[in-house]
Amino acid sequence: MIPSMNIAVTTLRAVALLLAVLLQAGCVRGPQPHSAAETVRAFYSALEELSVSGAPSADELDVLSPWLGDELEQLLAQARTLHDRERERFPDEKPPFNDGDLFSSLFEGPTSFEVGTPIRNGDGWRVPVALTYASPGGTSDWSDTVLVAREAGGYVVTDVIYGGSWDFAPRGTLVDNLRAGLAMLPETVR
Repeated sequence: MIPSMNIAVTTLRAVALLLAVLLQAGCVRGPQPHSAAETVRAFYSALEELSVSGAPSADELDVLSPWLGDELEQLLAQARTLHDRERERFPDEKPPFNDGDLFSSLFEGPTSFEVGTPIRNGDGWRVPVALTYASPGGTSDWSDTVLVAREAGGYVVTDVIYGGSWDFAPRGTLVDNLRAGLAMLPETVR
């Protein structure tokens, strides 16, 4: 091989390896939406396609990760770790974070959504989302608010503020509920 060609091939391999390491480390994200509203729309579209129930599996989390802030992604991964560990320890019992839609106020999750106009909130945005669950038994409508910030040069979802007003709707935020549920996770597993 010609020496200059050998250098070019070696350089290309090094660049490819560096890019692979950065992608694996989460330093480089895939294509990012250009606004808070686009991020929320892409996020809910991915959730709708995946039909996530409970803590997302590793494969589901990989699909969702381009739209998740680092802290939220880590909490969801820890929730899945706790789920899997407890399912293995107690196979006859339902583990934590097993089912239900963690990303909205309704356990069954929405069947449709409409992203509202983002509202500036300090360094980030509050994005209202009108959600609907339609079934043969009726329709439920509610609004949740998605918090969006900029991380690693892109817009990401950092939390969801639950807005459901019925008795069994989750209260507070997704991040707070994940933290509370993870309190039983030993430090050695986190």
